[in-house]
Amino acid sequence: MAYADDIEQGMEITRALVDMLNAICKSEGGIRRGDPRIWDDYLHKLTEQEWHQILSVLEAFRDHEPSLLRGYDVDNINRARRSLNKAMAQDKSFVGQPNNARSGNKHDAWATIMSMREIVNRNTGIYIPNSPGEIEDLADYKATTTYSQIFE
Repeated sequence: MAYADDIEQGMEITRALVDMLNAICKSEGGIRRGDPRIWDDYLHKLTEQEWHQILSVLEAFRDHEPSLLRGYDVDNINRARRSLNKAMAQDKSFVGQPNNARSGNKHDAWATIMSMREIVNRNTGIYIPNSPGEIEDLADYKATTTYSQIFE
């Protein structure tokens, strides 16, 4: 039952992050790597347990819907899981502290949320580009997929 709880809670976090990332893509044409709305408001605040839950969701996609993932998505998820497990074993933070570019596993965290956005969007059939110049008049986006729609 703990696995199902991790997935359910991970889906809530994932949905919130994907909604925010897609909103940025729609309004600004793309996501800037150092965007404080992403780092300060989300990534630096996520606990290791919440990262575990996000990765559990992405691993469930990998295991149950592999056609939604590209090779780089699988690599990002696997690398993030290894980094998270190592950080937890050493009782360290996965992402690290704000304003310290050398702390934590920021590259793994960033690559993971970019893959997360793409995987969820593929699952819901939504295309919202992440590069300036590709944005046209997109309808309002809201992720509505639930755990049961994906895994049952």
